[in-house]
Amino acid sequence: MTSISSTALTSAPLLFQPMPGMANAHLMTIISSRWPRSFKSLLLAQESILIPVSDTSRVLVEVNRPQNHENGLSDKRPKTIAIILHGLEGSSHSHYVLGVCRKLLDAGMSVARMNMRNCGNTLHLCDTLYNAGLSSDVITVSKYFLNEGYDQIILVGFSLGGNVVLKAAAEASLENIDCIRSVAAVSPSIDLHASVNALRQGLNWIYEMNFLWSLKQKIRQKAVTHPGKYDLAALRRIKSIMEFDDVYTAPDGGYASAIDYYTRASALHMIPELRMPTLIVAAKDDPIVPFHSFTQKSLQSKYIDLVAPAHGGHAGFISRHDAPDRFWAERIVAAFCQQVVSGHRD
Repeated sequence: MTSISSTALTSAPLLFQPMPGMANAHLMTIISSRWPRSFKSLLLAQESILIPVSDTSRVLVEVNRPQNHENGLSDKRPKTIAIILHGLEGSSHSHYVLGVCRKLLDAGMSVARMNMRNCGNTLHLCDTLYNAGLSSDVITVSKYFLNEGYDQIILVGFSLGGNVVLKAAAEASLENIDCIRSVAAVSPSIDLHASVNALRQGLNWIYEMNFLWSLKQKIRQKAVTHPGKYDLAALRRIKSIMEFDDVYTAPDGGYASAIDYYTRASALHMIPELRMPTLIVAAKDDPIVPFHSFTQKSLQSKYIDLVAPAHGGHAGFISRHDAPDRFWAERIVAAFCQQVVSGHRD
């Protein structure tokens, strides 16, 4: 797929057919994250940049440019770069980030794969944790590339990163930061309350325990890079993501509690402020991000295309069709970005 019209985006649920045997949401979610993929050429060609996002924290951004692209300034068209943000406990090397990166490079765009604070082996670069409300970091990184000569920025995010980029785009609309041209989000956790509650239902405990183990490891590692900053004794009594956020994430981010954090950091209440082309891809059977998050009135906007297949799991979307690959959501995002660059999405 090289392009997709607004009409086609609206009817895109008809285009997605899950790979045979993978209509089950949990199977789709788990297998997609384990699917063997090779991105050696992207990793060898990347440029690593450290960007300050506060007086005491820097984030690692890894940039790839098309082979025929000379520092992003090769012609008189708008100079575009897509900034991609990963999900909870992911990084710039997550397979879905690299998958979209490859597709955007093939379309002639530059790509910046951004790590949230502490992610991508950058624990030593930050004196805080990351959280779903750090949209200011995305805006800071966007302004960095604006100063580097790019004049058109597209934000792309997955899961937790989808929430962050939607919140950042809404704030950019409010602040008239017009270099951010559009935003695309796959399985974004726009209502953190709903997502955290979903993690405690049925088989979802598997995802919660996996996330929780990784988050606890990060606190233990932060205790080495920043001695005395975090109370390790509290880790033993924490049995859920909400408890973790209440003890660590919320106070570290300046929130009164986990509930306060989920309320203020969720993009859902910010979405009505969006004034740019916006794509949201969300499966109706997503086990982690309940689909009712996307039926709210705030998403009923002329700026938003909601693509909602019946199946797809959480950021899975492995298609029965394998041309050019089976990762359907990545193709939809790339097609949307191409439309933005070509001027067909206003």
